[in-house]
Amino acid sequence: MNTKSFVSKLNQITRALLSMTPAQREVVHQSIQASCTEITMDELIQPLFNVLSQCPHCQSTHLKKWGKSGVIQRYRCKACRKTFNNKTDTPLARLHKPHIWEEYAHCMVLKLGSVVDNCCPFKWN
Repeated sequence: MNTKSFVSKLNQITRALLSMTPAQREVVHQSIQASCTEITMDELIQPLFNVLSQCPHCQSTHLKKWGKSGVIQRYRCKACRKTFNNKTDTPLARLHKPHIWEEYAHCMVLKLGSVVDNCCPFKWN
């Protein structure tokens, strides 16, 4: 599936999920978990970055890969020579515990009560 089709399908799915009750969303969630492997946040973000890739500092589209930081691909802008990754200038940038944020966001989307103390997420960054 090409990236533009993916983005279109993702928008359709998002609209459908937003129209469901929390119980219906949980049924969908359980069904997806039972039928496929876990999709990481990076697997969701990278295709969008590939289509809309530009330097977050100068908006140039002249980029090249610049090694990895752990498993995250880094890029270097040929115009301003600054480095960044696909999460730079997003709410996911510089998170030290992204896996915990994913679980927390999941609880929020399903409108489940938080299983952690309300002040903890502000300390996780």
